Amino acid sequence: MANTVTNITHKLELAQITKLKGIKNYLTWRSQVILSLKAAGLYEVATGQPQVPPVVPAAGPSDSSYILLKEGYDKWVMDDIKAQMIISHTMADDQIGHIARATSSTEMWTTLSSLYSDMSAANKSLLYGKFFEYRGGKQDTAMKIYTDLTEIRQELEGSGGAMNDNMFIQKVLSSLPSRYSDFKNAWFSIRTVDQTVATLMGRLKMADLLASNGHAGRSEEEQESSSVAYNVRRGKGSSCHHCNQPGHWKRECPERKQENSKPAQPPKREGSGKAFGVLELLEKQKWVTDSGASFHVCGNRVSFLEDFQDRCE
Repeated sequence: MANTVTNITHKLELAQITKLKGIKNYLTWRSQVILSLKAAGLYEVATGQPQVPPVVPAAGPSDSSYILLKEGYDKWVMDDIKAQMIISHTMADDQIGHIARATSSTEMWTTLSSLYSDMSAANKSLLYGKFFEYRGGKQDTAMKIYTDLTEIRQELEGSGGAMNDNMFIQKVLSSLPSRYSDFKNAWFSIRTVDQTVATLMGRLKMADLLASNGHAGRSEEEQESSSVAYNVRRGKGSSCHHCNQPGHWKRECPERKQENSKPAQPPKREGSGKAFGVLELLEKQKWVTDSGASFHVCGNRVSFLEDFQDRCE
């Protein structure tokens, strides 16, 4: 009965182990499998300690030493099979090929350790580069940038890399778009002891929430240019700065567009009136037989048959 309970418990423990999918979760998988092997008393078998007992004893079957060696060998074989099952059952199907030719749990463990230790070193270098070269987009929210960098950090630490909280916080702040400049200034006013990752995450969430509800503290142009980043529907909850009507922005104002679409009126000439009308007729060489005027005036000297001098009263 006790053995049955132990076997069921062990199966449940194996089911909770994250299956090995590759270099990204190798270290996590390895630590979980080591605990499982130790709980089952099989870690020494999987790592090659103790050594394999001799297959053929020196004496015959009637010798007591033969019986002891046979029992020890049979136990080692069963333990090795159990260790192989723990290792193979916690691996994804596409990873089994790496240990397909292994004949013992020790060979399986050594093969995987050798394979992923080399890959882990190369992957660690790539992840460091990915982390420090990361740049947030102009329209990315603060929490998207925080999430992206957190995922890279988790992969890095899963590959054996180290990343302290202060370095992580500085990278998040330096990756924020320029519209978060007020947030960054406010962050550095916090006491150093309170500048934790948890505090940063909470304040970034609050900054995104406030920004999405009103774009407080920014100019009209900045609000319009960042509307996509904050996922705010156009015109919602705002008024036009031209006509003061709700439902649209200044650049979309129908009244403003109508005013801008009117053709430009020609500038009025000073002194326009009846005299200007007469001069305009004369300039066009249109003559009137009898205008009814007391004096007849012509503004073009060439139209006179005889030369004359200017007269001033």
